Amino acid sequence: MLDLEESLGRVWNPDVRPLVAEAYRSYTTGSARACILLTWSAVAADLIDKLRRLSEDGEGSATAIVQKIDTARPANDVKAMQEVEASLLTTARSLELLDFVEERELQRLRDDRRLCAHPSLRPLGDFYAPTTEYARAHLVAAL
Repeated sequence: MLDLEESLGRVWNPDVRPLVAEAYRSYTTGSARACILLTWSAVAADLIDKLRRLSEDGEGSATAIVQKIDTARPANDVKAMQEVEASLLTTARSLELLDFVEERELQRLRDDRRLCAHPSLRPLGDFYAPTTEYARAHLVAAL
């Protein structure tokens, strides 16, 4: 079984490491929804950082997305950032940051993040209640 604590130390991006550590703490305290939310946040932040690095190296596809992010953030343009996030995995796969299997695993994480963050997607009183084992599986896939 993957040692999550050991894997946390191998997160190469120092800006993403605190998000992953918080996701892990949520998992260890039994807060599966919080773990899934934070795991997706860490994945999105990591992929955006990688796109920024590719843009700096002259990758045109990454540059277009980074420009959209750099325009949206100061304007607090939530809709533009939602569009970036919606295409993030497809873009990462097209730039070979992810393979097919990784993309599929992270799509499931993104979908479950939506269920965790938006209880209105379910009938009233029927909240999505993932197990801690399921949250751990998402964390493992992300790491």
